[in-house]
Amino acid sequence: RRIFARDLAREAERWGVRLEWNQRHPVRSVRALRLILCVQARDRGKCAARLYSLYWEENEDVASDDVLGRVAEEFGVEAAAVDGDGARQQLHRNTQWASERGVFGVPAFFLSTLPHDRFFFGQDRMHFVAHHMGIGRDHSLGSPLSLTRTLAPPPSRPTLLFYHDFSSPWSYLASLVVRRVAAHCNASLVLKPILLGALFKAIGTPNVPLQSMSDAKRAYMTRDLSDWLEWHGKVSLTFPSAFPLRTVLPLRVAIAEPAVTPFLYSAAWDGSDHDIGQESVLAAVLQSNGFDAERLLARAASPEVKATLRANTDEAVAAGVCGVPSFRIQSVPEVLWGVDRLHVVQDVLMGWRSSAMSSASSSSSSSSSSSSSSSSSSSSSSSAPSPSPAAATAARISSALPRL
Repeated sequence: RRIFARDLAREAERWGVRLEWNQRHPVRSVRALRLILCVQARDRGKCAARLYSLYWEENEDVASDDVLGRVAEEFGVEAAAVDGDGARQQLHRNTQWASERGVFGVPAFFLSTLPHDRFFFGQDRMHFVAHHMGIGRDHSLGSPLSLTRTLAPPPSRPTLLFYHDFSSPWSYLASLVVRRVAAHCNASLVLKPILLGALFKAIGTPNVPLQSMSDAKRAYMTRDLSDWLEWHGKVSLTFPSAFPLRTVLPLRVAIAEPAVTPFLYSAAWDGSDHDIGQESVLAAVLQSNGFDAERLLARAASPEVKATLRANTDEAVAAGVCGVPSFRIQSVPEVLWGVDRLHVVQDVLMGWRSSAMSSASSSSSSSSSSSSSSSSSSSSSSSAPSPSPAAATAARISSALPRL
């Protein structure tokens, strides 16, 4: 919940979008949607934008007769039309059309040049939409938003923490890309193997989220993974026949010798179909790639390595990690989750900070300074800094999420 809230506030800030969490949220929006269908087709985009602004910038109740009446008047339609049969039936048809094509949330984008059930979900997939419209990667809309071009390299070498588990196809893809990101930003990359199942148990998530999804969402997630594999250089990935993989032993081996990490990911996910959860298979993979399998397996069984894996997982839970791959930049109080946030990771490595990050960092520094100093008179003590707009928005979103 916290990651989602901070991510939404951060994305709004990165795109320069004003976002004020509506205190009434969620507001019933059926009649507002009907109103959009009542206006002339050429004005529907403007009408939708007006209603979005009222909801997400001006804290208005878009279900109220007063607000809908004002907007209807602006666009030259009778307010009573929103309750007419025509608007009702059209909204029902639109919803049924989307449902039949597998839509499970909004925003969802369809293109007439793609198969009828092919869509992209979420504002952070709009570069895929742009790509299929013929917009190149060098265009500002043709790639995930990057602010790196405007940033100077940081004065000191940053450290990037990469939380991962061999059980995840998304971690496999991230393991291939994150090294390039770290190298580009002159960052020190620290691999943090964690037990994803233990993390999920600690935070109350199904052990295999993909299997708990609806058929429509699971189908979309499969297509989405394919899109990202294509985006990052047509990466080859095949689900292993032993999925979900048992990865405790491979993770311990990766702690004993981090250099094995890319070889174990490839063995599991590149189509070789090695069940690296089996000790004999794992040993063969290690040996075939030039490692001393016997020595590493013995090392992986040591109390020290076992304790490190538990500590990594506990650290991830404490940091707010909710899945893999996840990333943290040392000294920045923020978790960035997912392959689709690697462009943000790159920006943060290059020195960019959202106001939410800066506020959290300042609060942490103030708290640390206060606790480490000797007591002083109240007149000389300083108060905690006020939260930034982004941090305040994130807090409001987080507190409202149970009502979503």
